This record gives sequence, C-alpha cells and structure tokens, in this order.
Amino acid sequence: MKKGGSSAIYVRLMGGLGNQFFQYAMGRNLADEKGVDLLLDPRYVNRKAFKSGLAIELFNVRARILQDHELPLLPEWAWKLSRAVRRVWRPLLGFYHETAHRYDASLTNQTTGLMLSGFWQSHKYFGLYQNLVNDLSLVVPLSGKQQELAARIANCTSVALHVRRGDYVSNKKALNKHGLCSVGYYQHAVAHMKMKLPTPTFFVFSDDPQWVRDNIQLDNAVYVSDEGFAQEVDLMLISLCKHQIIANSSFSWWGAYLNQYENKCVIAPSPWFNDPSLVDTDMYPDHWIKVAK
Repeated sequence: MKKGGSSAIYVRLMGGLGNQFFQYAMGRNLADEKGVDLLLDPRYVNRKAFKSGLAIELFNVRARILQDHELPLLPEWAWKLSRAVRRVWRPLLGFYHETAHRYDASLTNQTTGLMLSGFWQSHKYFGLYQNLVNDLSLVVPLSGKQQELAARIANCTSVALHVRRGDYVSNKKALNKHGLCSVGYYQHAVAHMKMKLPTPTFFVFSDDPQWVRDNIQLDNAVYVSDEGFAQEVDLMLISLCKHQIIANSSFSWWGAYLNQYENKCVIAPSPWFNDPSLVDTDMYPDHWIKVAK
C-alpha cells in the first residue's frame, strides 16, 4: 500500500468499537470510490486506551494505521485549531469536520488528502457496500466456548438482546445525549419477537446483566455476558444471531447491520438520541422496526 500523501483518504478514529466501525466504513467506501488508499489516525483512541483503544485493528480491515513518524503531516494542533475556525477555512488546515448527525452528501466532493473527522453515523455512507462483512470479520476467529455458542445460535431461533447501561447511567453527559432504553421498550420488543417467531431463544449481551434479570421477563434466555468475552467477540456473536433487539448504541447497531440472515427482524429504539437537537433519521436502515424507547 502506498504511503499516502494527497492521494489518500485520512480518517480520524474516535470513540469505541462501534464508532470506529462507522468511521472505517465511511472511509473505506469513499477511498474505493476515489481509487486511493485509506489511512487511519489512531491518536485520539490511543489516548483513550482505558476505554476501548484501537479496537478496529482486531478486524480484517483494508486500511493502514498511521505511524508516529507520519502524524506530523496533519499535526494535532491543526485539528484543534480547525474546529475553532469557520468551516470554509478548515481545508486550509487539512481537515474536513462532520457538522451534524446526518448524512453529508457533500463529503464525496471533497479532495483527497484531507483528514475526515466525525462519527459518520449513517448507513447512507456505505449502504450498498457489500465487502464490509469481510472487512469487519475477526482476525482471530472464534474458538472454544465462543464457537460452541456460535453453533447454538445457528441451530435455534436466536434473538440477540443488547442492554447498555454503564456510562449511560454513570456519565451525566452521556445520559443527556443518549438517554436509556426503558423497561417498556424491551418488554414491547420481546413481546413482538415472541409473537413473530416460533420459540425464540434470547441471547443477552449487557454491561449490567443483573438489571436484565431483575427487569425483563425472558422465558428462554442465554446470558452470554456471564462468559466475560471481549467486546469484539460479543459483537460478532450478536451479528450471528438471526434477529436482534438493540440498544441505542453503535455497538449493537453494527451487530444487527452485519447480520446476514435473509429474514432477520431488527428492533431499534426511537428516538436514538435523548438530545432533541440531534437528528437520528439516518440511524435506521430500511425494514428495521422502531419502538419508543
């Protein structure tokens, strides 16, 4: 792969695993359209290693992680300054920033060589891009107990149920932005799956499985979270389930998006964001069922 320079797409990685997937998918699709390399800037996620770190490198992505000696091409001070100036001046500093949580059609018209900075949470950036399933497969395949669970998932009417609480509860900023999915949301979603599917088995993924046990009535449940698998393994197991009930989390969004089962049913919470200033219309692919959260 070429070193990059102006004939490349640069993407700044931010956030956890699901967010990095969105950033990669946007950049990969754009780089392929323009016939150039995709280079990923890891500085932000490396500084936040106490959270998820550079999770994208655990997958078979077709991109190169920028090395330290290359990063001065687009120095950190320029990123900070570019956020403070008017949008029209940002390309002069080498950056193009996302300005809203919605699809930005003008992104495809930008010249190569700019650092693309944002979350890019819209399937419209890559909705017809078929190679993502291969790109976002694990470098180290499932094994042992993980593979046993994958086989069990394949051999039943499997429904992944993801409940995210964690920072949505403990972090006031995260709570104000995202909000929590209610017990009512999950009860409604579980009832819908039971009505639609013959004897579903619910595979539970959560950072607070005891809350799920205490609040959501499940007749036939497998608490995958009790196994203590790494996050990348959980995401792959979610994607292997035939159907999904997701949280307002990019993590389970990708678990549902990568599900290749032809007749899948995906239930997602609405609105996606608690902050009314954030638009969520691009968060829901066609045929996903929206339920009030």
